[in-house]
Amino acid sequence: MGYDAYVSCNCYRNNKLLSDPPYKEHVYQDEDGVWLDLDWETNKEKHSEFDDWLENKACEHSGMAVLWCRLANISGMGAFRSLIADLGNARYPILSEFLPTSNGGILPANLVEGMKLELNQLEKEESKEELFELRELSTNERIQSTNIKYDKVFIYTAYNKFNFGIKSNKMYVVENLKILGKEYSKLVFQSHSFRQVKLSEKEYRLIDNDSKEEFMSPVSIYPEADSKATDFEFVVNKVSASLADEYAYIIEPLKELAEVSLLTGNPINWA
Repeated sequence: MGYDAYVSCNCYRNNKLLSDPPYKEHVYQDEDGVWLDLDWETNKEKHSEFDDWLENKACEHSGMAVLWCRLANISGMGAFRSLIADLGNARYPILSEFLPTSNGGILPANLVEGMKLELNQLEKEESKEELFELRELSTNERIQSTNIKYDKVFIYTAYNKFNFGIKSNKMYVVENLKILGKEYSKLVFQSHSFRQVKLSEKEYRLIDNDSKEEFMSPVSIYPEADSKATDFEFVVNKVSASLADEYAYIIEPLKELAEVSLLTGNPINWA
C-alpha cells in the first residue's frame, strides 16, 4: 500500500469536455471529482464504460486530474507523520490533522495555502535528524533510511511473505508465517554489512560479511532495473541529515500539489 494524491481539473465544470460522458443524466461533480451516481452492484458495465470515458476520453487530462503524484509508501508516510508530531502538532496544525492515514479524503482548498506555508517552514528547520541509512557501496547510492528511533520496512514481498527493513544499525528480513490460523513473524536475516549475489531473476543470496550467514531472497534490494552486475555490497551507517533533504520525497510533491490546487481552486485528494 502507498499514498498518492491528485488535484482535479475544472473541465467538467467549465464545459471543456472532449466528449459527453455516458449516462450523463447520472453524472455529478463534488469535491472528490466527477462521478457516476448509480449503484455499483447493479450497474457494473455502466461504471466500467464511465471509468473508461473518465480516464481516456473526457478531456485533455487523464482521469480528469491536472496533477497526480506519488507521496510515499506506508513507512515513508509514517516517518513523515512521526516527524511532524516530534516537531509539535501545534506548529504544524494542517499537516498534523490532514496528512492521509488511508486512501481517501481531501485537504480542503481553503487550507492549501496554510499547508504550503507549513511546508516552507519545515524546509527552514535548522535541526538535524539522526538516521540509520542503507547504502550500496560501489555506487554510494542510498537505498533507504530511517530515524534512529524507528523501525522502517521498505520492501514487502508478494503476499507479505517477507518484510525487509532497517532497525538500529542493521538491515533485517522478517518472514511472516500463518500456522493453524495464527500469524507469526520470524527474523531470518540481519546484518550491518552484507553482500547481495544474483543467482537468477527470482533468487538472490544475501551474505553477512562478518558471520557469513546467508539468506536466499526472492527479491533484489538493488538495483531495481536490469543490470549486468550481479554482486553488490551494502552497509548500514548512522548519519545526520537536514529535514529538507531527508523528507524532500514528500515535501516536493506536496508543494507541487499545493500550487495546482491554488491555481484551480480545487482541493487536494488523497488516493
